[in-house]
Amino acid sequence: MITTIPSSLNKHVKPCVVIAAMAFVASLGLVSGKTPVYKDPDAPLNDRVDDLFDRLTEDEKLSLMAGSSFGSTPIPRLGVPSMTMVDAGQGVRGGAKETRGPATAFPSGVTMASSWDAELLRRIGETLAVETLNKGPGSQILLGPAINIHRSPLGGRNGEYFSEDPYLTALMAVPYIRGLQSNGVAACAKHFAANNEETDRSFVDVQVSERALREIYLPAFRASVQEAGAWTVMSSYNKVNGVQASENSYLLTDVLRKGWGFDGVVISDWHAVHDVASVQAGNNLEMPDGKYATPAEIKTALRNGIVTQEAIDASAKSMLRTIIRVGLLDHVHEPDNSRINAPEHSQLAQEVAEKSIVLLKNERGVLPIGRKKVRSIAVIGQPAKDLMIGAEGSPRVEPFKTVQILDGIEQEAGNSIKVHYYPFRQPTLLAGNYVRVPGTDDSGFRAEYFENMNYQGEPVLTRVEPEIDFEGITAQKMGIPLKRYSVRWTTDLSVPVSGVYYFGFMADDGFQLKIDGKTVLERQRNWASRERLMFVDIPLQSGEVYKLELEYLYKRNKMLARLEWMPPAPAGATEAVTGAREADIAIVCASTLKTEGEAIDRSTMNLPMGQTEQIRAIAAANQNTVVVLNNGGPVDMSEWVDAVPAVLEAWLPGENGGAAIARILFGEVNPSGKLPVTLALKRSDYPDYGNFPGTGDYSKNESVAKYEEGIYVGYRHFDKAGIEPLFPFGHGLSYTTFDIGEIALSQASLKADGTVEVHIQVANTGNRAGEEVVQLYVHDPKPRVDKPVRQLKGFRKVALKPGEMKTVVLMLSPRDLAYFDADGKQWRADAGSYEIQVGTSSRSIRRIVTLELEESWTEAVPLSRNFTNM
Repeated sequence: MITTIPSSLNKHVKPCVVIAAMAFVASLGLVSGKTPVYKDPDAPLNDRVDDLFDRLTEDEKLSLMAGSSFGSTPIPRLGVPSMTMVDAGQGVRGGAKETRGPATAFPSGVTMASSWDAELLRRIGETLAVETLNKGPGSQILLGPAINIHRSPLGGRNGEYFSEDPYLTALMAVPYIRGLQSNGVAACAKHFAANNEETDRSFVDVQVSERALREIYLPAFRASVQEAGAWTVMSSYNKVNGVQASENSYLLTDVLRKGWGFDGVVISDWHAVHDVASVQAGNNLEMPDGKYATPAEIKTALRNGIVTQEAIDASAKSMLRTIIRVGLLDHVHEPDNSRINAPEHSQLAQEVAEKSIVLLKNERGVLPIGRKKVRSIAVIGQPAKDLMIGAEGSPRVEPFKTVQILDGIEQEAGNSIKVHYYPFRQPTLLAGNYVRVPGTDDSGFRAEYFENMNYQGEPVLTRVEPEIDFEGITAQKMGIPLKRYSVRWTTDLSVPVSGVYYFGFMADDGFQLKIDGKTVLERQRNWASRERLMFVDIPLQSGEVYKLELEYLYKRNKMLARLEWMPPAPAGATEAVTGAREADIAIVCASTLKTEGEAIDRSTMNLPMGQTEQIRAIAAANQNTVVVLNNGGPVDMSEWVDAVPAVLEAWLPGENGGAAIARILFGEVNPSGKLPVTLALKRSDYPDYGNFPGTGDYSKNESVAKYEEGIYVGYRHFDKAGIEPLFPFGHGLSYTTFDIGEIALSQASLKADGTVEVHIQVANTGNRAGEEVVQLYVHDPKPRVDKPVRQLKGFRKVALKPGEMKTVVLMLSPRDLAYFDADGKQWRADAGSYEIQVGTSSRSIRRIVTLELEESWTEAVPLSRNFTNM
């Protein structure tokens, strides 16, 4: 290449300037025509990183540490473009405006994990990579998978997360990540770490022991890094033992980089950085933009000794390494938008749902529906026509189409079976003659608007409002010249009949509902603009007048406040009950509705909008009642589960969920899903009861969540406490039967540096083809320290024809027998005898064999600071 200067400019350019410019261009490897090392796709990765790093100015290095909307900051001088990212784990929702719009909506994380199928997860990852690269202008990072643990049944993001068990979570995350990255898209393992509740998520302080952290909350991240080679990790909103995760050197440096060898990018969750110290701790990219990790802030921190040059350089290299890994410097990808929701992608989404839906109960062979015996079906409940297909919030994907449950059932029923749909009774706005403005005969509510956030002083506006129903309305449209205010509604409430009344309040911010001075519903929390339904059932007497007061905090651009109620069921049969009584079989579809999702933990396991009462009424009318659950976290079934013969846990089954559910109901697909969580009979059976969510002074951004259950999360707790679950971890029925046969070890003893094969025979003893999940648990009969009764350490999903038998081979190593020794700062497996338990759930152990560990095994963890003083 020859560098020339236009003749018109020759007289204005000094020779020394020309020489300097040519020298600079030559330093980039451009004068000689030689390709710079950093642009050579055949050069070793670290050589490319070093070459590009050496060409950066100090300001360019610093600019890499703050994002720009949904991407990194580009370096045009060197031809380094922005590395862009999109949400999230169950489909390509998008990020920046040009990446939004519909895409294939896969089932949610908990649904995927119910498949217990690693190969299926790899295929999901590969497909999501294709859509990430081809949606809009194409992106390089998919912000998933979300691999936090289900600590509480009320966790708002349980539907997005895989499981309560760290091993199962890891075995789902690893193939998912490998699939994504095999097609050149960076996975982002999130949220690191202990992000197990949404209440006060920006500042809640998770107080957890190091053993619980290492054994329960970190293993999936370790596997994502060490086994799958994840290119990015997202730091979480919360604090861990007093330190924000994005500024937590113990997590980001000692554990992640020194312990696991991570060399990629740590991306903060959106607005999760609170201090420039995050750079020193090992957070490489502040998202969505720079507030603390800006060049100016970092330079000041460098002068003051808060951030070191070594940390800056390491962070810049991590960014460059990932930019090169995703191929941004090697070629220009031309997106093909036609590949979004390609037929094979939608088909895979349906296959995932079909392999993940769990048959919890099936008495008297009610399922599958017999086409020769059944002539009429009553389909009941709004979820049949309004299926929740995925987790809410950042992972929510807009599908091109959704197959509803009713659609699927009608398709399978054809012309030979009559299908009738009946909605549940629905709540209505609390209004009319049941509410009177206090001190008057006027119907409605007295509304008082205050120019503060604590309902104090004289209101700036007082008026009568017929009902509380505001959605998308700004303060200015309401005649209130305020951006932030509080409002109090009061009314005298009377009810038409005595009984239990349902009250539901939809809001996107804090509120408090009182009846006769008693708080019956409350959430004084910031819900990050998420739509939130909270509800309560209250017994009320006719003839009484109740003082109802509702306080609401308005902190958003647009107001969302809607108060509904539903009186007790009227005497006599409702339309749905009558329809169920006349049908051969009743399919009741029940849902958690908008009570869970990102930024919205649930307040109860109860089904909202009186669904429990209505399920009981349907079950009493038809002995062949099947309940289909549509939810992200466990629900309370205690009042109706014994009254129905069959229950199907569909979770959040993706865009073709209705088709998948119907095909299982009619037996076109044999259910093979297994529970990735324990389903308890009641809320108080769970280990987090009394310690969820965190508590503290919200007004001061103070909240503490004490993980007092330690390592006893999920089935570990139920086993230790001797509590019988409603449905155990790993449970799931089939339309055929299986038998676990003989177990054989490749050797009777295991050396500290060895492995052992466990050979397990499994046979299909029924008359239908099906899939069974062989589950392996480890039990230490004589533990030297407190240990769980059993822990999952292996599984395999195997397809079998009727009468067919196969041998499954699972591997074990000393690490699978180990616990974390917090005092010794090491993983440790003590020499001795261990039981290898094989079964079809954590409470259905079919075979046991003994394995001897000949000598103790240990593995030290590198630490540069004390765990309790991070």
